[in-house]
Amino acid sequence: LLDAKLKGKYKFMYSPSGGSVANVRRVGLGEYATAWGHIGQVYQSWNGEGLFEKDGSNHNFRVVARVRAQSQIFAVLADSPIKSFSDMKGKVVNLLSRGSGSNVNCVNVFKALGMMDKIEARYLGFSASARALSDRQIDVFCSAGVPFLIPALTQLSVSKPVRYISMTEEEQKTLTSKFRFYSPVTIPVQKDVKGMDAPARSIAYDVWWIV
Repeated sequence: LLDAKLKGKYKFMYSPSGGSVANVRRVGLGEYATAWGHIGQVYQSWNGEGLFEKDGSNHNFRVVARVRAQSQIFAVLADSPIKSFSDMKGKVVNLLSRGSGSNVNCVNVFKALGMMDKIEARYLGFSASARALSDRQIDVFCSAGVPFLIPALTQLSVSKPVRYISMTEEEQKTLTSKFRFYSPVTIPVQKDVKGMDAPARSIAYDVWWIV
């Protein structure tokens, strides 16, 4: 679409990467002309914080547009005994592939809540996570939602219903206070997610297009 609309002014080519962290870093270094990145990585690169602390502050990029809104989903099988974040202690929690923006958000949540050393972390991709949840190899699937759904979970729920776990108001405030790029959100019941029967408090954030 971009190639057609810009009539030869630019040539866009798809290039796979390690995820949002690599995207933001490589645009800042001039290795990518343009990419998408989570607001968290954009913020941290600009300020030289978090995963970009060793890189130092980098202002060699600008934001073209807000691509989409996302939220963080914490899902379990509907018949799971897990009802809250405190119930996840000692459980196997998938935090998605390292280097992805979704993984960073998952890790931020469990670190901020003081639970990172209380869970058994796994680092599987989206599709592998859904299969592992279905097979009960993991207890919790942490993932980004666009804005409140992810296909792997929605598809799984048709055969094995799933529930979203809600943060307490205090847990939500802890996250939004610690990380300025998160905002509070309550995910409404999603009719496409079989088994979801109640809203879920979580965090929201944007994905930005940078050059």
